[in-house]
Amino acid sequence: MTDRPLSSADTTPDSAPERHGARPPGLERPIRNVFVYGMLIVPPIQTLFEHELRRIPGTPPGDIPRVSAFIGAIIYLILVGLDREMIRPTLNRLGRNVSFLWVLLTPVYLWKRATCINQGRTTFWLWWLSLGLSAVLDALLSRF
Repeated sequence: MTDRPLSSADTTPDSAPERHGARPPGLERPIRNVFVYGMLIVPPIQTLFEHELRRIPGTPPGDIPRVSAFIGAIIYLILVGLDREMIRPTLNRLGRNVSFLWVLLTPVYLWKRATCINQGRTTFWLWWLSLGLSAVLDALLSRF
């Protein structure tokens, strides 16, 4: 042990400390979640669409949920397709795989997406909240 004073080289680390939640290697910029946020509003919009279909005279009641579900599924497929194309370069750099089977269930897609790109699972939980909101909205609108 020496009695010399400390120099700046002794007190300055070679690299900056890693921040909590730092991006993984290969991820230069944050990923935009625009299409995921679109997926979050589909359940309430689908509920509103279903109730508007009920107001059309002569619409068979059995067809209304099917038409609404079909329109919602098409919207989900479009949003997931756009989102997959946006995150594909990032997943390729990270060495992760994008399986088309994820799109069959929206919560599974949101969970797997968040896991693969090292994001929080906030959008997963917000989707469930959105689904609950659509159920409440359905109950409120069915009174009218």
